[in-house]
Amino acid sequence: MTHLHVKLSKTASEDLGFKKLTGTSTVCLPVSLVYTVGDNILLNKTLDELTKHPELKPYT
Repeated sequence: MTHLHVKLSKTASEDLGFKKLTGTSTVCLPVSLVYTVGDNILLNKTLDELTKHPELKPYT
């Protein structure tokens, strides 16, 4: 597995700078950004780092 398809809330989508087309945005998240998995998935990057990450992009 190399990526997860993650459905973002409206707030998360706006914070990451993705334009909301319809509903919420879904992103293709590289598993290299995942720190730990449990009831929640924690990432190893800050919001600022995520907005600049070249591999984090909307899933089409």
